[in-house]
Amino acid sequence: MALKYGQGILKEPRKLIVALLLLVSIALTSGQEFDGTDEQKLDLDIYLYNTGKTLVAGYMEDPKGLTFLRTAQYNALYPNQYVPRYSYDNDTRQLYAWTDGLTRKNGENWSLAFTTWGLCSQCHIVFHLPGDLRLGRINSSSGLNYMITASNESLLVDAQAHGVKDPAITIEYQQPLGNEPLQDASARE
Repeated sequence: MALKYGQGILKEPRKLIVALLLLVSIALTSGQEFDGTDEQKLDLDIYLYNTGKTLVAGYMEDPKGLTFLRTAQYNALYPNQYVPRYSYDNDTRQLYAWTDGLTRKNGENWSLAFTTWGLCSQCHIVFHLPGDLRLGRINSSSGLNYMITASNESLLVDAQAHGVKDPAITIEYQQPLGNEPLQDASARE
């Protein structure tokens, strides 16, 4: 019976062409699902505190690409540092995180580095920085554009991109003299 069916299609080239066009169109439309990328939308506000910690709040489709949410390998040596505290709601896609995994200090120079892995169809990140810090270099990955504004005693770095892979931005800064980082309550736990 299968032989008769196969011979029937070969005898009628229109049916063969229609079947091939149908297969090609299915492959083209579903190819985006199987190309190995996870496109997502990202809309985050990141608030920097003089302790070097940040509060991250906003929405995203899947937080697994956020590098600062991963526990560092040297966590056992410094149990009160480098441990992100976060919550993510799968239904609303809301993320809240309290972490020092975004900042690094080298002498008097600090850096705030944000990276996420994957393809972002829409990426919007607003960094809220204290107004009295000295802003240094800002480096962003290709396709991630930013704008700096001053508002209500704070500096805002507004970064946006569309269709960018692995967006990343690093903001270098210095704390003002006499404004040493305070010990926060979570470090005493």
